[in-house]
Amino acid sequence: MFGVSEMTVRRDVSGLVRFGKLRGFHGGIGSLSPEDMLGSDYADRDLAMADAKRAIAARATEFVREDSVIAIDAGTTAIRMTSVLPRDKRLHVVTQSFPVVSALVGSADTEVICLGGVLHRETLSFDGVSTLAAKKNVST
Repeated sequence: MFGVSEMTVRRDVSGLVRFGKLRGFHGGIGSLSPEDMLGSDYADRDLAMADAKRAIAARATEFVREDSVIAIDAGTTAIRMTSVLPRDKRLHVVTQSFPVVSALVGSADTEVICLGGVLHRETLSFDGVSTLAAKKNVST
């Protein structure tokens, strides 16, 4: 049907299973659930292991210096950084996380650089071509 060998199909399917895009089982493959494809709900993940997330954030802020540029990802551990960041160090925060942007909007000494794009309601993060382009421009 696709004009490729059976081995090509097997290798490609194996790669999709390895990268978490398909579910493999003895004798076949299956599609992933919508939750597996999109990620779990942000609010649910935010509640899990809250004490550990706070400890990680507290430790990470020990590395923050005056005029630091900090990238904060869209994860629920990373959002904890916003509550413990020093407010007196003229920080520059780069993020694609809607909760991070919201948490830092009132911090006068913190510049927030938002990597916009399409907002995913499940993960509360921006994604897409414009987000990837913005990430590339920040790193150069």
